[in-house]
Amino acid sequence: MLRNLSDIQRGIIIGIILVITTLINYSFNTGVYVFSCLCLTIGFAVGFYYEFDNKILPYIFGSVLIGTIISRMIFIDEALITLIVVSLVFALIAIGFVYIFSRTMEYFVVRGIISTKTIIVYVISIIVLSAFSGGIITTMSFIIQPDVDIIRMFIKWAFGYLFGVIVFGTTLIHSYYYNEKIDFSIRQTILNIILIGTFIVVTSALFSNTFELFNYSNFAYILMLYYIIIAFFFNYKMILIINFLYMIIYQYFLIALIENPDFAFIQYSIIVYLLVLSLMASLVMMIINELKNNNTALKQSSIKLERLVYSTESLLKLSDDILGTDIKIQEDYLARIFKIACNIFDNYDFATCYIKEDPYVKFISAVGYDVDVLNSFKFRTDKTDYIDVDNPFHVGYEDKSVKTTLGDKYDEFINIYPKMSEAIRFGIYIDDNTIGGISFDISKNSGKKFNRSQFENLKSFQKLMNSFFSINYLNYKNISLKNDIVLSLIRTLELFDQYTGGHSEEVAYLSNEIAKLCGLDEKEAHDIYWAGVVHDIGKVGVDSSIINKPSKLTLEEYEEIKNHSIFGYEILNKSDDLKKIAILVKYHHEWWNGAGYPEGLKGDKIPLGSQIISICDAVSTMAKKRPYTIVKTSRQIIEELELYMGTQFSPIPTKAMIQFISEGHLDAFYKDR
Repeated sequence: MLRNLSDIQRGIIIGIILVITTLINYSFNTGVYVFSCLCLTIGFAVGFYYEFDNKILPYIFGSVLIGTIISRMIFIDEALITLIVVSLVFALIAIGFVYIFSRTMEYFVVRGIISTKTIIVYVISIIVLSAFSGGIITTMSFIIQPDVDIIRMFIKWAFGYLFGVIVFGTTLIHSYYYNEKIDFSIRQTILNIILIGTFIVVTSALFSNTFELFNYSNFAYILMLYYIIIAFFFNYKMILIINFLYMIIYQYFLIALIENPDFAFIQYSIIVYLLVLSLMASLVMMIINELKNNNTALKQSSIKLERLVYSTESLLKLSDDILGTDIKIQEDYLARIFKIACNIFDNYDFATCYIKEDPYVKFISAVGYDVDVLNSFKFRTDKTDYIDVDNPFHVGYEDKSVKTTLGDKYDEFINIYPKMSEAIRFGIYIDDNTIGGISFDISKNSGKKFNRSQFENLKSFQKLMNSFFSINYLNYKNISLKNDIVLSLIRTLELFDQYTGGHSEEVAYLSNEIAKLCGLDEKEAHDIYWAGVVHDIGKVGVDSSIINKPSKLTLEEYEEIKNHSIFGYEILNKSDDLKKIAILVKYHHEWWNGAGYPEGLKGDKIPLGSQIISICDAVSTMAKKRPYTIVKTSRQIIEELELYMGTQFSPIPTKAMIQFISEGHLDAFYKDR
């Protein structure tokens, strides 16, 4: 809750808490500073300072000073100058204690990390500082009152500081470390009231000896049960509350025993028991929290593994897309690499990917930023940082870099987005004329930092992406060359068929479009396209005089022509990569009612790709002049398709073709040819 307040609001609230705890410390004073055996104020001061650091140091000093002055004026009769000096000493001890303790933990690089080294440094620091503080207070007391029992005074204050920090400071630090939230739900509020209420009743009964048999000596273990319940079902803040109530209740009832010769032993035994209970609950709760954190870390590792698997699949899919396209890969390619990078790396606050164009940088995608807003600022390419396609570039002055790039628009930009402290940028090779960039940024207020390991990981990713694209781009060029060779061969073969020039490419185009309208995926449509390209390749096995015969074919010649689908299948089936296409070519003259050739397949037994090619073959034939036929209009072609739908043609692709023609795509296609 304090984290969400401003520095002043937080300081005031902490100051009030420390004034109240100081008043409570002195409220049980009997002339021998009984309550100093458990210094509540220093415990809270250590906990607050450890979390909020130097920003609250003035408030700690002021509140301890004011609280001590008020308390000593109320509870102790002493000269004004003595009161002021003593109060100043206590305030200085408080800020010195918390400052040295916090800096010691930072020096040994253990702050925020629970380990054996942390515990050792923590305990030694508290013991040394408590002893030092006890020594200063004892010396001051001796100067003011020479007949004071020095040993007793030192033990009382040294142990008071030690116990106060361990019981309250440690618990408060743990509460902040595990980022505990206050649960205001009705269920939790009822449970809190029940626990606190019964604890007050039970503890009061134990310390007051109201019931002869039910007392602290016989039933102290009941308090242990409370702390065990807290450890498993509540949080560190509840430990703080229960510790506070324990302290108040035992002081309230034991103050009457001050004249008892065993009072000091009774008092210390009760405090030690509180110390044991508090540490036990904190330790159990710490183990539970660490198990939860480990479980969370395991889940995060699992999520990260899934992201890596997804990224690997994305890379493979990216490869397929590069190899399956005939357009220049630029923005889409970069955006998808950026998405993969963001899935793999997570130590950043903002990220962008962009292409360096002339004169302005063009942002393609972003995390944390709005792409349209970034582009509206018109980052000049000649003023942006250099990006290298071989090595990442670390920008340790990111805010200065943005200011240089934007100039007069800088103030407007930082009103929208926070200032950045550092960034890592690297280039992605798109082609000889295009360089893409990816940038991971860290804001000044996030507390994150890039380290050497992350830099090397990004460097490896950059090399992988650039190598990956170079290899796939080369493969794409090779496959494009192969495709061109295939098309050239088909066109060469069509030179021997004077009536069907360009027919194969027309069938291929139409087949691809109808396949998409039928809902087939890109890979299936791609196979059907190439089957359309080579669907008549078997005609190389048919006498050219028959193919080009201007008059009507004889029955024997027609039977010879029908063999071209078998010849095509046999040619293509010899290649492992073309076996699927070979099947589509073999059956592209089958009829829906089983009257086709070569095997008389019927209905859904005919491969869907073959059904599509059959329709496209017929449409291409009807749309161009052939022997003994005239060119049909789009309306006439639709009527022909409707007439033979369900007999020669498969219903589903036929309806798709009718839609395609009705929307004017067929006329547009032939108009452009």
